Amino acid sequence: MAQIAERAGVSTRLVFHHFDGLEELFTAAAERQLARLTPPRSPGPSPEAALPPRLKAFVDERARVYELLAPARRAAVVVAPLSPALAERLRQSGDAFRADLERTFAAELALRPPAERRELACALEAATSFAAWEQLRRAQGVDLALAKRSLVRVLVGLLGVGRPAPRPTKRRRRR
Repeated sequence: MAQIAERAGVSTRLVFHHFDGLEELFTAAAERQLARLTPPRSPGPSPEAALPPRLKAFVDERARVYELLAPARRAAVVVAPLSPALAERLRQSGDAFRADLERTFAAELALRPPAERRELACALEAATSFAAWEQLRRAQGVDLALAKRSLVRVLVGLLGVGRPAPRPTKRRRRR
């Protein structure tokens, strides 16, 4: 609280006047961050749209949200082990991002057998996670345009876009 008060240029007493403790402060900060997403996350492209425009729209929206939330998200990840409220907000956020991904790529997921569908959904979620975005933007230091193109390339690879359908293999008869 002392660091927060110092950074805000107010007394610790004033911070405690507004918040009973860190957990309440973290909750208020998380709520404020969610309010920053106005307009709210767009519903994204129609799942019936062709895959290339869906990929582009999906990546554009993820990039917009991740870029907007990055500083607060980084802080939340550090503090979440100490804050049940922040941990719950992060879990809810993950659920929302997963649902959005599964809705956007429902047609491609539906083509797979159940076990493969689950595996592909997990891979798509990992590839489009905030951690993956941070790897591109911070660890590798790539610009926004290259990060978006890279994410599209990963999604294209996972979804098998442009690859011919596997041919059934012919069995040789033994003589």
